[in-house]
Amino acid sequence: MIDQFFIKKTLIKKHALFILLFASLFIVTYFQITLMKGTEGVRWLFWNFIFSLLTAYILYVFTYKKWIAVLFVYTFAFLAYANLLYFRNFGTFMPIETLNLVSNLNDLFPSIQFLIRFKDISFMIILILFASVLPYVNLDKSFSSRLVLGKWIIPTLGTMLAIEYTVYWHNNGKIKDIINNYYYFDTAKAIKPFGMYGFYLWNISQLISNTQYDYKELNQVEAFLKSLHSSCNRIESENKNVIVLIVESLETWPIFAKYGNTEVAPNLNKIIKQGMFFPLVKTQVKGGMSSDCQLIINTGLLPINEGAVFFKYAHNKFLTLADALKLNKKIYSSAVIIGDEPTYWNQKIMTYRLGYDCFFSSSELDNNDIVGMGISDSSVLAQSVNIIKSMKQPFLVQIITLSSHMPFKIPIEKIKIVLPDSIDTQTRNYLEAINYTDYCIG
Repeated sequence: MIDQFFIKKTLIKKHALFILLFASLFIVTYFQITLMKGTEGVRWLFWNFIFSLLTAYILYVFTYKKWIAVLFVYTFAFLAYANLLYFRNFGTFMPIETLNLVSNLNDLFPSIQFLIRFKDISFMIILILFASVLPYVNLDKSFSSRLVLGKWIIPTLGTMLAIEYTVYWHNNGKIKDIINNYYYFDTAKAIKPFGMYGFYLWNISQLISNTQYDYKELNQVEAFLKSLHSSCNRIESENKNVIVLIVESLETWPIFAKYGNTEVAPNLNKIIKQGMFFPLVKTQVKGGMSSDCQLIINTGLLPINEGAVFFKYAHNKFLTLADALKLNKKIYSSAVIIGDEPTYWNQKIMTYRLGYDCFFSSSELDNNDIVGMGISDSSVLAQSVNIIKSMKQPFLVQIITLSSHMPFKIPIEKIKIVLPDSIDTQTRNYLEAINYTDYCIG
């Protein structure tokens, strides 16, 4: 009995680094999932244990210097926290494809800061504890000795997977179909049981498979599109000018909303009363966010489930609104105007891919008046008027506002609306931002 105790104690001391790695990875992902809010049951703990145990073992076996363990744990914690912030904004984890979006980070620090919560300090505490304990942990320098730990790890993992299959998967159909249905139709739901590990395994599998359509399917699609084109009733244009105004972060509920006798968006209300309003439309944007909105308006296509079309398929040829208007008897001139950098959401490249003739960004516009992440809406809209006056008619112009972008901070001197003190800070900031943009439109 005493001998067994000392054997166990020796094994724990010998493989203390493995225990530290496992504990660190498990706790990091534990805090990540719990801070997401919305976990159900204990199944996510089960999978977190499995993935953390397997990852810690693989890392432990191939760690011949402590700095490797430090680098991995710190990188893992950073990735976990970055995914937490991404989830708070997008409702999913960062797909690998978002590496294409690094250029978008230039103006987004205030928005990222807006997503940070005080309780997130738990990630820092974990890393401090890891760094504090590591110097007192010995590294078994024998590769074979580290590898032999698998005789306990592998049976443990096998047993747990057998339990999972027996309890859940056995009566629910093919595993591949279940997983694909999870991630394709409700990624957030899939994240809860399988966590960050499961998400990236699925994401990598999708990138590797890279399903291609065969020629038969392509011919069917082309035939279908041709039938639509030939059967639709075309209305001859009267050469009217077209202005598309995309208002950043505009929800439907501020429309016609009043506080006392003050309307939040009086100018938009007037415009709506003269046209049509669709308040029950469910948002269709995905990971491309604002750029997905532009995609839908200009092409009539729905965005991809992961990543952004404006980056991932920037070299595709699209059938667009601008191209359609160029088929008119009197060819339309066209332009896109935005008060941000040309690289944001790959705007400059995609403007021309969408068939527009000209592109105006912070590189071409006067940028002396900055609000939030770009040129103020007041300045952009005023400069847009001058650009439009110089364009050949008929024209198509797409203007994208920015001042109402998260974190919704409008300078005090530009706030035009007085709101009740009972409104919480976040809602107040948002309404002030929408009201300011509405004022600029008017």
